[in-house]
Amino acid sequence: MDEKRVDCLDLLTFQDMLDKLRKIDDKILFELNTALPSESFSSNMDKGEKCRSIYKELLTMRVKRMNLIQHCVDENQTNISRLRKEKSPIADIRSAQNTLRVIRSEMDVESIVNDRSEKAVHDRCRTFL
Repeated sequence: MDEKRVDCLDLLTFQDMLDKLRKIDDKILFELNTALPSESFSSNMDKGEKCRSIYKELLTMRVKRMNLIQHCVDENQTNISRLRKEKSPIADIRSAQNTLRVIRSEMDVESIVNDRSEKAVHDRCRTFL
């Protein structure tokens, strides 16, 4: 998944890519529960390695999502500047501004998603990280 290839001017395409990149965060509790069974079910597995692996994947996806969001913010700001320079209809400029506003709001959502995932990993893996 290359976040730089997303059409940032198309809000649905942007949101679809962001949803794909958030899959691990959405399923973090399931991932932790299957990777780290309770003491009665665990065998001689290396829970520390599992925790580090899951956490590393979370961090990788977090960076990809932030890169995607920032890339799309930049691209939309450039688009708005271009539309203004070309004296485009006000409806086109407003549409582009609304797209930019929605993309920027994803930064707040990202913060919430990250906090939730961090808490889940910390609760299950605090002794291993």
